[in-house]
Amino acid sequence: MKKKNTFLSVLLNVVFCAALLWVFTRNSFLRPFSGSQTREFLMGVVLLGILYANFFLLYPKLYGRHPVLYCAVVAAVSLLSGLLEIAVAHKNIESCCAPVIQAFGPFNYYAKVILFVAGRNLAFNLFPFLLRERQHLRQDLDEEIQVVYKEARMLDVIDTNRAKKCHLVPIDDIYYCEQSGNFTSVHMVQDNCYTRLGSMRHLEQLVGTDNFIRISSSLLLPYRHIKSCNGSEVFMKKTPWIKDPGTFKIDPKSCQEVSEAIFLHFQEVKILKKREMMERARKKRNPIKPSPEKIETVLLQIQRQPGCRANGIADQTQYSLSTVERCLSELRKRGLVEFRGSKKKGGYWVVES
Repeated sequence: MKKKNTFLSVLLNVVFCAALLWVFTRNSFLRPFSGSQTREFLMGVVLLGILYANFFLLYPKLYGRHPVLYCAVVAAVSLLSGLLEIAVAHKNIESCCAPVIQAFGPFNYYAKVILFVAGRNLAFNLFPFLLRERQHLRQDLDEEIQVVYKEARMLDVIDTNRAKKCHLVPIDDIYYCEQSGNFTSVHMVQDNCYTRLGSMRHLEQLVGTDNFIRISSSLLLPYRHIKSCNGSEVFMKKTPWIKDPGTFKIDPKSCQEVSEAIFLHFQEVKILKKREMMERARKKRNPIKPSPEKIETVLLQIQRQPGCRANGIADQTQYSLSTVERCLSELRKRGLVEFRGSKKKGGYWVVES
């Protein structure tokens, strides 16, 4: 997709440059003809160079920090390019427009032509300003939307049963999405359905390809609600609201690709669960030892209040109950404290040496 967009962008730029050079070569704009097609072509190349320098260098690096300086630089460059055009076409202007120059005077005539040409160049150089502003606004809006979809994991939908009100629903509660015409039906695990305008491709980009898979041109399924796949069909899991889970057919053109993707996802989930279980077992075998300061504090508390229990020590020391229990376990291993009495009424005592 990126390669296609890059190719189209390059193609549009080439067409734009060719059209501009053709206009300069065939028909001068707001000034007399310079007398040579080559000169017109070179002036078109100069104006193109200024345009792209403004688009890629001046505006991105100068406008955000010094907008006034940016406008002054663009105005100065536009005026200089206009003066250059008049200087190149000076001889031809004098020969072709001698009566007009004599009627208006050389100063008035050339001032008027320079003003028109510089204004044309200024408008031409400010054209990227509008494009850049629009592009920046779109990028900022896309970033805010991505925060809503990725961080909050919410999707905007329309409830057609309630006067077409807009709602935000959790992406994790989507059971499946099905496209029908110009809108997409979003079915939830609670057995209710919403509508969303837009294409399935755009929806797939919003919810993320890591959590959803597109099994056909009109069906988008979440991995977490897929039960199994036999190569041609996908079987969904039951939910407390959906007793009869759906079965969806895979597009014959992408059966193998979809089946492999589902299989790999399930394998990754199994590996992650196995790692979590191994990590929990490792923590049980090798519990985190409390710091010496905490152990010393718990021991001093038992010395002050002999017979105290773990929850009482936690209240007095402001430590969590699990931290106090680890400290007590370490003290018992060292033989510094012992538990006396029954489980309900007993407590911890310091072992006298």
